[in-house]
Amino acid sequence: MRPLSEELGRSLAMAADEWSGRMKTWTCTSCGETCDVPQSYESDSGVCSLCERRAARRENWIENLVSAQVPERYLSVPSTLNVDKRVARWAAETPTWSLVLLGPNGVGKTWSATWTLGELLARGVDLKRGEERVPIGARVLWSDVAWSIETMRQQIESARPTEHFDRLVFARVLLLDDWASMRDTEYGRERMRLVVKARYDQLRPTIITTDRPLKEIEPRLASRLSEKSGQFDPLVVLKGADRRRS
Repeated sequence: MRPLSEELGRSLAMAADEWSGRMKTWTCTSCGETCDVPQSYESDSGVCSLCERRAARRENWIENLVSAQVPERYLSVPSTLNVDKRVARWAAETPTWSLVLLGPNGVGKTWSATWTLGELLARGVDLKRGEERVPIGARVLWSDVAWSIETMRQQIESARPTEHFDRLVFARVLLLDDWASMRDTEYGRERMRLVVKARYDQLRPTIITTDRPLKEIEPRLASRLSEKSGQFDPLVVLKGADRRRS
């Protein structure tokens, strides 16, 4: 680390260069992006400030997952997880559409979905669109479908009957794990229908994992969840052997 006086000198030199228009083209060795910087600009690491911030966030990978309320079992999902290229593409953007991971048990749907949340947090995805009523740590939220429905049911008679419902609706990014675990009750279907519709209308991305074929999902939800964005198909079918038995 440089002495404070040296850092101050560099800052003043760069400010003088920028004011006088003495600029140069500089390329980040990490992302490959080029930009115009003051002539006196130097980078010890060779990477841009955005990449430096992303690297710092990756160092806090587990803390980020904890902030999204990821269960203990899935905190071991690594930042280097090899995911399907379509999942990686979705996470590489700032999506406003949903992602549905389908496939039999044990193919890595929940791991891939959890990695996606961690990747969005590591990239510093814009969370400002999450409503202020939702705690900062819950603006990216991991939730089990069956548990969410039961929580909402238990809160009906409480002092805050819509607390969990609001958390699901207003989270900037929401992961709903194990859709097929939803009990076939009118209350459960209606609650989740409202959650998905509200998020769809407000362009808030939702990640869903399920081993149930899409045709078995309530038709009105299926149409919203399967809507394409440009050339991107939000339905990703994962295949392979059951990793839980290997």
